[in-house]
Amino acid sequence: MVVGLIIGVAVIVAAIFAWRAGIAAGASARIRIGSIEARKDRAIRQGHREAQATRNRILEASRQRTRSDLDGWLRQTRRRRNRRLVWGITSLVALCIAVIVLTIALPSSPQVASGTPGASSQTSLDAVIAALAKGKCTNFTNDYQTDALPVDPAVVSCSNSHAAFKVAWLGSPADASCPGKYSELASWTSSSGLTACMERVYQAGQCMQGEYEKGYSYSWTDDAVVPCSSRTTSEYPYLVVITGIHGIHYESCDSGYWKPSDQGNRHEITVCVRLKSDYFHRGRH
Repeated sequence: MVVGLIIGVAVIVAAIFAWRAGIAAGASARIRIGSIEARKDRAIRQGHREAQATRNRILEASRQRTRSDLDGWLRQTRRRRNRRLVWGITSLVALCIAVIVLTIALPSSPQVASGTPGASSQTSLDAVIAALAKGKCTNFTNDYQTDALPVDPAVVSCSNSHAAFKVAWLGSPADASCPGKYSELASWTSSSGLTACMERVYQAGQCMQGEYEKGYSYSWTDDAVVPCSSRTTSEYPYLVVITGIHGIHYESCDSGYWKPSDQGNRHEITVCVRLKSDYFHRGRH
């Protein structure tokens, strides 16, 4: 009986001891696992912190690089702009100096009525008008396109092949135009106010200019005397040449003709013309 009791107590004690030992082992295992998890979490957090710090350093370096590049680009842009500004100012100053030097160095030329080469000055025209008298002839040109003074004006014999105008009236009209029956004539006035009202002298070989007139192949102005080398324009597209002067009969004219009404010839004449140059059909002669 006693032995059985002792054995039972021993078994119970052994069971209790085994039970407690299992609990302690589990607790110890759990403690070890918790410690490992804690170290792992600390390591992960440390890794995150280090990774974030690394990213921050990379971003900061990138920003620093970007600012550096931008500063360099701005410096280069300013330098280029400053160079262009200096070059522009230098060029402008040089141009101004060149204009001043040329203005001082070049001799002044007499004023002319147009840019036509050979056009006379008003002084030359004044000298010719001063030498005129009624019935005298001149070689005046009368260009409506450029409104130029006569080219190389001179007094010539009325039988000369260069005679183009003859003085019908000479004086100083009060209203600066030809008086009375001479009002339709071409006129030239000197600087002193002396006016020569002149009728046309038609001769073969003279050239005249004409404006466009709807319905006509070409036209001309009967007191427009221009060099035959004159160029036609859209304003005055036609250049005609006088091919002959005839009596009242026009049958002898091969092309255009007309009977002047503003000239002082005692006998009616017929002037034959031929188209020499056409602005709308260049190359016609």
